[in-house]
Amino acid sequence: MISGFAHLLVSQVATRLVTFTLTLLTARLLTVEAYGLASVQFHLINTIILLLSREGFRRGCLRVKEGAGGGLAVQQLLATTALCLPMGFIVTLATCATVPRLSQEPIQAQAVLLQGLAAMVELAAEPLFVLAQTQLRFRLRVAVDASAHVTKAALILALLRFRLASEVTTLCLAQLAFATVTLLGYATGYASEGLAWLASHKKAGLRQQASLGKPQKSLIDWQTLELCKRFTLQACEKLCLAEGSKMVMVVCQSSYNQGVYGLVVNLGSLVVRTLFQPYEEAAFIAFGRQQDEKAEKTQALRQRLRMLQLMVKGACTAGMLAAAFGPGYAYLALRIAYGIQWSETQAPSVLALYSVYIALLAVNGTLEAFQHAVASPSQLTRSNIWLVGFTAAHLALSVGLVGRMGAVGLICADACNMVLRIWYSVRFVEQHFSEAGLSAANWRSLFPSSRALWAYAGWCSASSAANFQMQITFKYQM
Repeated sequence: MISGFAHLLVSQVATRLVTFTLTLLTARLLTVEAYGLASVQFHLINTIILLLSREGFRRGCLRVKEGAGGGLAVQQLLATTALCLPMGFIVTLATCATVPRLSQEPIQAQAVLLQGLAAMVELAAEPLFVLAQTQLRFRLRVAVDASAHVTKAALILALLRFRLASEVTTLCLAQLAFATVTLLGYATGYASEGLAWLASHKKAGLRQQASLGKPQKSLIDWQTLELCKRFTLQACEKLCLAEGSKMVMVVCQSSYNQGVYGLVVNLGSLVVRTLFQPYEEAAFIAFGRQQDEKAEKTQALRQRLRMLQLMVKGACTAGMLAAAFGPGYAYLALRIAYGIQWSETQAPSVLALYSVYIALLAVNGTLEAFQHAVASPSQLTRSNIWLVGFTAAHLALSVGLVGRMGAVGLICADACNMVLRIWYSVRFVEQHFSEAGLSAANWRSLFPSSRALWAYAGWCSASSAANFQMQITFKYQM
């Protein structure tokens, strides 16, 4: 698992560097309004469709027991995951009809339909993606992900550079190309295995039909499907938690302000997507497979606790690095990379605050990965109830702060929401291990020591003061 994560991480970093360079060049060719349309409204359409349609199936099917690796288990996995397609079709119709009406500024109907089509094409690859994850085929995922992102970024840059299409059409075609490459990549990766399975299944099916007259088991794993339903309900709540800020921006702010917010979120979340996303996925798979093991002895639980402590502290340390350097270098990064068009807006202040917010994202992602991997159905239901309250508080706080503070207010609301989710996850961890008699599992054991935090705070203060002075000097010399 560790070697697979390391390979995934290195490949993700290389891919993100290439796509970041292409995206950086693209941002200079787009107007602020067009960037807001792509990074907020189009992103919201795709996220709503994909998260509601596939997240529950992805989480549920990734908890399939490792020992169930036979041919029928693979068939059940693919058939169960494929149910996200009809669900995705319904969600796509509802999303494409609703989101444009909520926006303050009109969106082209053709653009919305293309975004919906791209989401459906990407959903078609979901069964093979889940199969690749359960089989730990990290290389296949890295190759497909890299190809899709590079294709999307290169196509946007080429179409804008040579003015072959309008900004809106370019963004939609690029998203469709991303989805197509994703589908073709996974289909190609499993093409040989699929043909071999069809050949063997045809012969075995004829023998089975002659002897039994009907299949022995259903293709749908109903136990896993029930778990998928719970995760789908949780995905609805997480959608409001994760994308509630963008929903508020679409309803309350102009495309220009959406562009500023979108640029900061895309730039600030580069670390999250590159480092913490594969980190969380590896943690979820590792803890999920440990949960499937029947040896729930004290020694096994202690090993699980030790792994959790190391992973949370690792995520916390990486997040604190972003919080230390981000605020001081936010203005300089925007000025050098994106030019004065972006550096003289609210973007530097928002990016500085988002750098601190990354630390909360890192800790919460790892804790929730553990929670989702080991929680029982009743515990997941209880977690969903708490998330409803967190969602309501987050949306109310976002609406109240966006009018007064703009994008800065949205980041503050997101941070408050993340603190609540971390608090609940820590309570779950303490309860999970205390029931097994491990009293050492408290919140202090999950985070760095107080001395390390104080040393870090002093270092951040000195670094921020020096960087602020350098920012002032640079600003007046330009």
